[in-house]
Amino acid sequence: MVNIKKERKISPEEFKKSFEFLGRKLGFFISALNASEEIKNSWLAILPQMSIEQIERLVNVFEEKYLQQETQYIDEEFKKVLAEIEKEKEKKLNKIDEETIEKIQDLAKKISK
Repeated sequence: MVNIKKERKISPEEFKKSFEFLGRKLGFFISALNASEEIKNSWLAILPQMSIEQIERLVNVFEEKYLQQETQYIDEEFKKVLAEIEKEKEKKLNKIDEETIEKIQDLAKKISK
């Protein structure tokens, strides 16, 4: 998360570095945004009218959306792997149930003789 707010006294150089970092981060997220060029340009056009705090919040929102977008594939793959594990577990449990029923039936036959 980006936070340039003055919680402590920072030097003009530190402020400049923080603001430059914020700008680079914002540029990255806007370029990575899954949107048309028109929408990206609209975001860029509105930036000069925003306060630093608003820009920080916007960067944080873009960062969250970017991470969701980038991890979506991983989440889908993880769900597939879990489903496969669940199927395999069900097969093994069914096999164990069948073997147990057979053994119980065999034992019942031996007892009834």
